[in-house]
Amino acid sequence: MITIEFETGELLEIPSETLVGWDFSNLNLHTAIFLNMNLDSALFIDCYLRNTIFNGSLMVNANLNNSVLINSYLMEVNLFNAKLCDVVAKFANFRRSNLKESNFNNAIVDEVDFSECDVCGASLKFKSYLNVDFNKAIYNENTQWPDNFNPIEYGAILIK
Repeated sequence: MITIEFETGELLEIPSETLVGWDFSNLNLHTAIFLNMNLDSALFIDCYLRNTIFNGSLMVNANLNNSVLINSYLMEVNLFNAKLCDVVAKFANFRRSNLKESNFNNAIVDEVDFSECDVCGASLKFKSYLNVDFNKAIYNENTQWPDNFNPIEYGAILIK
């Protein structure tokens, strides 16, 4: 049994010994705390994840498509090959996360902190990206950006 705590003091009991591949789809996980957890291949499709904390977690191949991540913390998270299409992630913090080969197509990422992230090979065809921060983020020639987006102007660094 795994217990997920919420900032409100509520608890969610998961009848499993692992969260790898767990299906959280369609749940309201507002203020949930997933600190330093292994959530590889977990499904968070259509979830309400406002103010949720994922700092330090493993989320390789996780699917967060169509989720709300407003004000969420995903700092130093391994989101390699994660799916974040159509998410609303306003004011979220992904600082120092591994976003290699992740997919943010059609995402709304206004005021999001992607500083010091690795976005090599990621598809970042955002729907909206007002005041986004890519300071010291690294990318390569395989990283896909929105039309007319100059990553260098947002602080990103091209690596060969």
